[in-house]
Amino acid sequence: MGVGFAMVVMGLYYKNGTHNGPQPSEEPPYDGFEYDAFVSAHDEAREFVLQSILPPLESGPAPYRLCWHSRDFIPGVPIMEQIAYTMARSRKIIFVFSEHFPQSQFCCAELELAMSRYMRSCTRCILPVALEGGFVPEELKKRLTYLPVLSAREEVDVAAEIAKVMGEPIPVVMDRHDDSFVEE
Repeated sequence: MGVGFAMVVMGLYYKNGTHNGPQPSEEPPYDGFEYDAFVSAHDEAREFVLQSILPPLESGPAPYRLCWHSRDFIPGVPIMEQIAYTMARSRKIIFVFSEHFPQSQFCCAELELAMSRYMRSCTRCILPVALEGGFVPEELKKRLTYLPVLSAREEVDVAAEIAKVMGEPIPVVMDRHDDSFVEE
């Protein structure tokens, strides 16, 4: 996929502290979350997600736990049920906006759920990445500030920029009783 520009939202829109409404909190609390982020993308952005987002964020000494539908959804469970459940169990939602993003009913449903959560919780839970030619909804553009991450002239590590916004991964400790992983 020819990606000329990618952008990631690094925070919410602030206008010298004068924007209306409550100030968003810096970070949703870790309690109760299974995933650091849910990744939403149209199939046309699959290669970008599989190369530029999942491997770099999920590897390393303190890996992030990401939910990616084609890998983490349980066969036989209704898709909308899984979307709602896994998004609710994710601290952040990473949207990869591509040209055909709005043509997917599931991508649109994920965006609607994320915007509803953002409006209810007033936390920095949405991390949009806009691929060249990607459709970013006007409602999102009105509320979020973007930082360029990749361009034809400048290669910047998209995953590193996302990690700056994500903060520390959800802590995981080894349970001494059954050797399985459990959240702290």
